[in-house]
Amino acid sequence: MCEEPSQLDACIRQWKEKGLKVSGSVCDVSSQADRGKLINEDSSLFCGKLNILINNAGTNVYKQTLDYTAEDFSFRVNTNLQSAFHLSQLAHPLLKASGAGRIVFVSSICSVVSVNIGYPIYLAAERNLACELAKDNIRVNSVAPWFIRTPMTEDGLKNENVVKELAHQTPMRRAGEPGEVSPVVAFLSLPAPSFTTGQLLTLVSGICKIKCDIISPDANNILYPREDRDQKILLYACRNCDHQEIADDNCVYRNEVHHSVAERTQVLQDVAADPTLPRTKAVTCTVCKHPEAVFFQATSRGEEGMTLFFVCCNPNCGHRWRD
Repeated sequence: MCEEPSQLDACIRQWKEKGLKVSGSVCDVSSQADRGKLINEDSSLFCGKLNILINNAGTNVYKQTLDYTAEDFSFRVNTNLQSAFHLSQLAHPLLKASGAGRIVFVSSICSVVSVNIGYPIYLAAERNLACELAKDNIRVNSVAPWFIRTPMTEDGLKNENVVKELAHQTPMRRAGEPGEVSPVVAFLSLPAPSFTTGQLLTLVSGICKIKCDIISPDANNILYPREDRDQKILLYACRNCDHQEIADDNCVYRNEVHHSVAERTQVLQDVAADPTLPRTKAVTCTVCKHPEAVFFQATSRGEEGMTLFFVCCNPNCGHRWRD
């Protein structure tokens, strides 16, 4: 997939120089007419058969969900979802005729982590197709990468704060490269994984959780980053209290959030209901500095005694910690 026809022509020349038999076609995937034209050309070239369809086109609109206009939503869904869904429909007769068709969706880790709209429905469509097309011996799978260095992410990777935050969240401490995604797509396109369909392979460099601020700086997160210019460190300031976490160069951000009001209220009620446990202790909360906290004993630590778990008595905080 190329953004400009000249890029496509350059790729075709390179492949032909290597002795490969290739052809290319310019297609605006957001256009229904162009999608139909593309599949018709493929049918003519390959005698009514198609072995592999890779849905790789995508775009983004960097706004909060409530700020999306009808035009923003239509543009993104039409490019990311409808194009892939429609191309898969159009290609179905060709894939079926091949006897062992494969469809691969290049999605995003955002399909399983809440970052922005548009991706979870993409994954649902892929899995639905996998179930429906299995009877025709067509396998359907998805690849979900994390932050990959592409023209879409170039501007972000020029931002020093984004690069620093990316390093904090990614165990390999860097963005991925397109050449690290393509082998996984190639694997799913091969005959070898013949029993693999409806699967999502994530390429996330070991990351477990994603904080939305990299993608959408104004996201309404519990924790948000700000730089302390005097100390030259990155702080994560809680929106609910004055708590701050320091993230140094060795830190992988864990996206820990304060427990909800319902959770901390339940803990306070459980402890208060057991007369064998002290109700409160004069200990300063590590977050809001409230002078009292409920505590209870947990697992034994041998000669060191019992582990104490504390719950702040401040109803606006409710922070939990242990000694």
